Amino acid sequence: MTDLPSTKTATLDLKRHLPDLPLVIWMVLLTLALGFAGGMGADDVIAKINTGFGRALGEFALILLPSFTLAAALSQRNVGSAGAGRTAALASPLAGGGMICPDTAYAALSPAAGRLKLDVAFGSYAGFKLLYPAGPLIVATGLGMTGAAGAEPVTLLICGVLLTLPVWAAGVIRAASRAWIRAQVPKGLRMPRPEPF
Repeated sequence: MTDLPSTKTATLDLKRHLPDLPLVIWMVLLTLALGFAGGMGADDVIAKINTGFGRALGEFALILLPSFTLAAALSQRNVGSAGAGRTAALASPLAGGGMICPDTAYAALSPAAGRLKLDVAFGSYAGFKLLYPAGPLIVATGLGMTGAAGAEPVTLLICGVLLTLPVWAAGVIRAASRAWIRAQVPKGLRMPRPEPF
């Protein structure tokens, strides 16, 4: 068996000539290009995109596309600093609630968070679960409170806002205490794994 000399692959050549865009944008552009290449008009392409999976994608496109584009731009610019990290951590509950997904909020804010990525993760999740619109509706449905007396949207909104800060702070304090404990263990010794709850 002889060894063949390695050559450049077509993928490497494409990467050199195409712009570096997030995967979601490439998916949308490829879908549009395939529709137009198939002989469809602009109205037909948009109508097809708005049915099936495109409908679900279209419902979240206003949230997902800008947030992932922001995350890609921030990661390429290397904007991490102490001030940017604190701003990202403080904005994370609002982003988690507003983006209706803690993962999307974390992806958008983590490039700027620096050493505060765990704070951003806790804030995004707390905001997603407790801030309007998604949080109170999900929690109320899970507790069987939808339509119940005393479970008006305003009451749920107030409870969610009041609970967001303590829940977020509990997660941040837990992470900080684990980091402090790990720092106390001498190098070379392994810290025992905690028992699951």
